[in-house]
Amino acid sequence: MSRLRPGRRTAAILAILLLLAVAGSDLLIAGFWLSHPMLTAIVSALVVVVLSVAVIEVVPSRRAERRWRVLAQTTLMELGEAASTTWRALAEVLDLQGASEMSPDRCERRWCRMPRVPR
Repeated sequence: MSRLRPGRRTAAILAILLLLAVAGSDLLIAGFWLSHPMLTAIVSALVVVVLSVAVIEVVPSRRAERRWRVLAQTTLMELGEAASTTWRALAEVLDLQGASEMSPDRCERRWCRMPRVPR
């Protein structure tokens, strides 16, 4: 539950506390619940709904989080491959042999020393 957003975490904790309060009230004021069956049915239905929503909310949020994490990892790998391909193509066009092994500063110095083609 530690990964849930604060609002969802609070709702889940309140749902559990509500369930405990209703279960505890059955021990303390059982006569009240027996003499008011309609209210008992409504309260129990509300507790089931609140608890179901709190628990069911966790599963889709974790699945979505996992899906986004995989997408971010895949995108980062694609970006790295694209950057590498772009760098190699640029080095080839600028005629910088061994540019992949050079540091960026060394490539810049070497590229600045190259003669410029007039436009």
